[in-house]
Amino acid sequence: MPPSIRKLTSRIGAVVEGVDLTAAADPSTFTTLRQALNEHKAIVFDQVNLDNAGQERVAAWFGELTTAHPNVPAADGTRNVLAVDSETSKANEWHTDVTFVVNPPQVTTLRSLAVPPYGGATLIANAAVAYRDLPEPLRALADSLRVVHTDQYDYARPSATTAVRQEYDRVFVSTRTRPSTRPCGCIR
Repeated sequence: MPPSIRKLTSRIGAVVEGVDLTAAADPSTFTTLRQALNEHKAIVFDQVNLDNAGQERVAAWFGELTTAHPNVPAADGTRNVLAVDSETSKANEWHTDVTFVVNPPQVTTLRSLAVPPYGGATLIANAAVAYRDLPEPLRALADSLRVVHTDQYDYARPSATTAVRQEYDRVFVSTRTRPSTRPCGCIR
């Protein structure tokens, strides 16, 4: 039976049901998931029980994996999983995922290990729809601008206030990548 795809909102997201993420996916499942991702920009699998290796395996369904992060070490025993935690990393701030590299990852996967009784929400934006909804003069302005993506200012937040976060920031900026420059309107 093919997976079930249920739209979450009018602009972004769908819930996928009927896929066993612990089993090998067949080509028709790959096709269905890729089409759902392309259409909805974010897909959610509920009641998932994967470890790091399982997350890497499922993420590979969507293409060749990149390193977890070019500046921050991967989770122990992995190459492609970044440990994200509201206490030690920058999970609580607005950010984009590794847009500062020349060829940013096409897809990011996120797996919740602990869901708090409140908060813990991950907000994902559909920048292409936001761009299309701009009045024409603002779209024209965006099309005329260029943006520099750099790892020097990866997250929009004030300076770290704890020793753990200061160390994370030190590690984060210890490796400089070449900034990539793109037109602002490239999100279409």
